[in-house]
Amino acid sequence: MTETRRNKPLQSRAPFSRDAKRSASSSHEDALRCASRLNGGAAARAFTLIEMVVSLAVLSILVVVLGSALTLALKANGTGATNASDSFTAGDVADRITADLNVADNFTDRSTATAVTFTVPDRNNDGLDETIRYALSGTTLSRQYNGGTAVALASNVKSFSLSYLTRLQGPTAPAGDTQLAAYSNALLGGPASFNVNASNWGSQYIQPSVGSASTWTLTRVFIYMKAGAGTDAVLKVMVTAANGSHQPTNLAAPLAQTIVYESACSSGFEYVEVPFASPPTFAAGQGICIVVAGVSGTSPHAVVQYESDLLSLLGSLLNGAYWSTSSNGGSSWSSALGTQCLWFQLNGTAQ
Repeated sequence: MTETRRNKPLQSRAPFSRDAKRSASSSHEDALRCASRLNGGAAARAFTLIEMVVSLAVLSILVVVLGSALTLALKANGTGATNASDSFTAGDVADRITADLNVADNFTDRSTATAVTFTVPDRNNDGLDETIRYALSGTTLSRQYNGGTAVALASNVKSFSLSYLTRLQGPTAPAGDTQLAAYSNALLGGPASFNVNASNWGSQYIQPSVGSASTWTLTRVFIYMKAGAGTDAVLKVMVTAANGSHQPTNLAAPLAQTIVYESACSSGFEYVEVPFASPPTFAAGQGICIVVAGVSGTSPHAVVQYESDLLSLLGSLLNGAYWSTSSNGGSSWSSALGTQCLWFQLNGTAQ
């Protein structure tokens, strides 16, 4: 009997083969996903070229902004330190000026708001006062001592201005100080005003009567006057010898002198006391001239009052008083008139 074998059809393996393929494909995908997870998903989140360019641009902007902020902070810190240093310097300079001014015994120049010259008591044991000057030149504030080289105290000064509240202060009147001569009114007539400035000066000749005394000493004089056009002017009141015409002489070397500041005068007429630090002494019967002169400032520097009428001759006879004026800063004088007399009071002692 013949055995017959049947071959399995080929398609009978097809289902197995497709399943195997699907299983293999699935395993491959799982492997890729696992690899992706192990790599942190780098392949899925990688930057593109455009993203890199944009990121670099943003980063550059941030660096510029942060750099600018840092620069400004450094500048601000430097400016603050500089300002603090300037403040300390200004404070030190102000303290130094104040300390010197607190012991000043005489001012020789106070004609502007940016400079002052004055004397202070002896500091180097030579028996003489010391002269100190503070002045602003451009933007540099300097100090000068006894006429030496000016030393810069501060630079880049933006503002420096001096102002004063002043009054004339002389030495204490000695025992026996009294009125030696005075004039304040005529029997009839009215007062007149004389404007004092750098050119227009006034001189009052006075010959006090001291009785039986052999000498007399001038300690102070009171002048009836008021401020001129402002408060910035500087005047000087000088005591000089007189010539035979009752006019002042030797103005370059007065016997005594006191600086008077317009700011110490009132806006209305009043007696202003003018003391003399070194009172001069004269022989009995010797006459002198009291000269009121302008130095600097807005004109007129001051206004003095005098009597101008015939009956003021009575005052001249009593006090030996004569009034004269100069229009050229003391180079020449008008005739001294006994019919005119400054309103004044002269104090001193008789010995």
